[in-house]
Amino acid sequence: MAEAQGDTRERIQQVALELFTQHGYEKTSLREIADRLNVSTAALYYHFKTKADILSSVVDDLASSVEEVAEWGQAQPTTLDMRKGLLERLSQLVSSGKMRNLMLFSQENQAALREHPAGQRLQQGVQSMFALVIDPQADFADQLRAQLAVLAILLSNNDALSLLSEEAMPEEVRIAPEQRAEVTLKVAMELITQPGNGA
Repeated sequence: MAEAQGDTRERIQQVALELFTQHGYEKTSLREIADRLNVSTAALYYHFKTKADILSSVVDDLASSVEEVAEWGQAQPTTLDMRKGLLERLSQLVSSGKMRNLMLFSQENQAALREHPAGQRLQQGVQSMFALVIDPQADFADQLRAQLAVLAILLSNNDALSLLSEEAMPEEVRIAPEQRAEVTLKVAMELITQPGNGA
């Protein structure tokens, strides 16, 4: 029963994010979310009382996941292997459907996410990623490469932010989303293992 409730909760989050992205957070009502889900508003209320609760749940879930990755990195020796492991974990997280939907939403609803406490928490988690992957003893070029490694993973797995969206690519060079994540991770690894970056 708990598993079914968890599935319903995730479905609500997914549909709500889709509608928030399509119509805007402010213009989307709980009634529209319930209609898209083909459930009553009362059934939706069982899981979430307001659309702000839905947004909070999504962003809090993702912020917790980002924090878990950061906590893993903080518990490791500060080595190149830790940085590689951090990028691998971040790539797995970012390529998940929920994160993709949230990043699409964030592009269309920047103010709603920026002003939301959970959005600020998520931003702090991403800042922790930068702090962990950058070697403070490295020169500027290597610190920039490390930061670009994190940004590569965040951006290229999100069509809304990336110049490498499917629509922008010639058909002959398009790749499947799972291949994109793999190639992006490879490029990110190359960025942090450039000469002078502790390799």
